[in-house]
Amino acid sequence: MTQSAAIHKATYHLYTFTISKLISTFGSSVYTFGISLYVLALTGPPPISPSI
Repeated sequence: MTQSAAIHKATYHLYTFTISKLISTFGSSVYTFGISLYVLALTGPPPISPSI
């Protein structure tokens, strides 16, 4: 394998890893937001306390 081919292959793997990481982070954020809404729906909103 030539050096040019090795650099091309490494660049491809780096881009693939970066895109996969972005998708994974986005999915994790959506999941966390969804779980928080689910818990809020189960427990209801917090009671409003009077201001002093």
